[in-house]
Amino acid sequence: MKYMVAVDGSSHAQKALQMAYRFVGEGDELVILSVGNFQSNRLREFFDEAGVAEAKTKALAGVEKLVNETMEHAQSRGIAKVTGKAELGHPRTVIVELAEKENVDMIIMGARGLGAVERLVIGSVSDYVMKHANADVLIAKGDIPVESEVIVDDE
Repeated sequence: MKYMVAVDGSSHAQKALQMAYRFVGEGDELVILSVGNFQSNRLREFFDEAGVAEAKTKALAGVEKLVNETMEHAQSRGIAKVTGKAELGHPRTVIVELAEKENVDMIIMGARGLGAVERLVIGSVSDYVMKHANADVLIAKGDIPVESEVIVDDE
């Protein structure tokens, strides 16, 4: 199977990554995706083209760093087939489009915990992805359990 984890540095994204580790088996592939929410139209209201280009370069460098660090972590956990994607744009549409392009079987991502008013007005990335992705979607909610707190009952 092919899994994609959307990471943004949040605790919910970290939990999504931990959940992905439970699913990915030998022969499976893991795609690590980070999307910088970059909207050049809004920046053009405040900056000239050089300023927008500099902001874009910095935003891309940030998501590339997060993807590389996450890939290294996944590889240290023994996952052999790991690829990374660092993108700029609207996270919800980039996640859905890339999952389709990459033929992903499951998207694993964190919930953001928007309040009722924010969710009503702008919606959430995870809601959008659940409604529009062709792949299965698993949403990580809540705090990450520390590995010493995870109890495995072998009986």
